[in-house]
Amino acid sequence: MVATASPAWLRVSGLPTVQQLQQAYAYGVGHLLNVSGVNVYEVYQQPDLPEFVISQTVFTDIFTTKPMQTDCNRVSSEMYMQIANEDERQALLSAVQTLFALVSQQIPVWVFCHRGIGRSPLVVAAALHKYYGDSGKQAIARTYEIQPAAHFSEISLSAMQWCQEQW
Repeated sequence: MVATASPAWLRVSGLPTVQQLQQAYAYGVGHLLNVSGVNVYEVYQQPDLPEFVISQTVFTDIFTTKPMQTDCNRVSSEMYMQIANEDERQALLSAVQTLFALVSQQIPVWVFCHRGIGRSPLVVAAALHKYYGDSGKQAIARTYEIQPAAHFSEISLSAMQWCQEQW
């Protein structure tokens, strides 16, 4: 699939406010993908989440530690495998696969982590990388279109590479 832009109905950010969630729901966003590491029900009250389908995975934010200093094509998945344990890797993969399925079905979704610069952009970039079949660099560019504050480190690129190897 070739496209020039990211899906308009895909949002990525830090923890949204209740007002933002309610507005998004009113505009047709019905699915939340929480990768913040905190249970969504510890942050929001049930009535604040009207009829959302909620997916949650937990993995540590190890992605915003160091700015990207290398070419996407020179990163290997080994770095990520050495840093993240099996449970964390599987949680990341689950989030990416969930988002890939939602994007494939064109289901409006909001992906969020704590600050919106590390985990959620990584999940989006990895899913878009698979969905569009383009390069990691192109997937990152698509993610920047959605979330200009995204931060990609060598660890992020390594994790994205690892996810692609799991398909």
